[in-house]
Amino acid sequence: MSAESLILESWSLPSDQLARLLADSSAEVPGLMHEVASGPAHRGIDPTVAAAVVTGAFGLLVPFMTKLAEKLFAAEPDARLSVEGLPSAETVVLTATMSTEDTAEVLAKALAGGARRVQVTVVDEA
Repeated sequence: MSAESLILESWSLPSDQLARLLADSSAEVPGLMHEVASGPAHRGIDPTVAAAVVTGAFGLLVPFMTKLAEKLFAAEPDARLSVEGLPSAETVVLTATMSTEDTAEVLAKALAGGARRVQVTVVDEA
């Protein structure tokens, strides 16, 4: 199996929280690697963006992202995961109201269609 990569970004989660979410989610899906970009070199123009790369066999990405969504929504019910593909592809938005089965099905279709960018959004209630 060839390795595939996903890019995760968040304007609402700090890097340390994104790293914790990735570690918790990948613990149950062995064979994935993830790295959260840290330090000023990765930040470029916008220092408020937390970014990470998740790499693993394509078949592991759906279970990993399903677990990540489950953990994120358990902690932050108003959060959203937006999955984006190529410029011509639609953006898919996952929410806490979706069942685990629906989440997995939507993720599988999005990833099979070329989606490789995930935006994590946590609604600030302040």
